[in-house]
Amino acid sequence: MPIEFLDILADDGWVARPVDPAAPDALWSEGGSLADAPVDVAATFAGRSVSTAMDPTFALDGIRLAPGFAIPRHRHDQQVLRIVFGGTLEVRSDDEVAQLRAGQFCVIDAGTVHSVVAGPDGATYTESWHLEAPPVQTTWHPDPAWVTP
Repeated sequence: MPIEFLDILADDGWVARPVDPAAPDALWSEGGSLADAPVDVAATFAGRSVSTAMDPTFALDGIRLAPGFAIPRHRHDQQVLRIVFGGTLEVRSDDEVAQLRAGQFCVIDAGTVHSVVAGPDGATYTESWHLEAPPVQTTWHPDPAWVTP
């Protein structure tokens, strides 16, 4: 098919998206890898899923968060663009808090420590990275959103 049409708000085509704590690009802010952190990574990310319809070679991910789901404080070594399509997404940094709804977006500078929280109806959004950049390195920080053993 020369053109593929997708509906990012459809309920089908979503799978769990765990974070691999042993990945070389998953670091803990207090030193070492995320695998060595005193948190339960699998339980923390149980409410996050990714769209299977989006081709990751486009450096574009479709993300869906369950209602109230919180992604703990973290930073990336690259700039990221997030565009909200459904629900609401609260984006927090040390300096500001913004509520994004469908049709709104934010650009988060590389190195900015931030967290995101889905609203009461959850959140569906895309995040995009520069195409020419190497794989994104994420450093995770202590945060109340982490599930601890």
